[in-house]
Amino acid sequence: MHSKNYLLLKERQKKLTKSSWIAVCRRKAKIALPAILQY
Repeated sequence: MHSKNYLLLKERQKKLTKSSWIAVCRRKAKIALPAILQY
């Protein structure tokens, strides 16, 4: 029971880090895009 709960928690953490990583990439892209368009 405990191990199953632990695995679910780890899986949720993995999804969380993935989505936050995508959010960071989008934020960086928003900053980088105008800089690229200025050239």
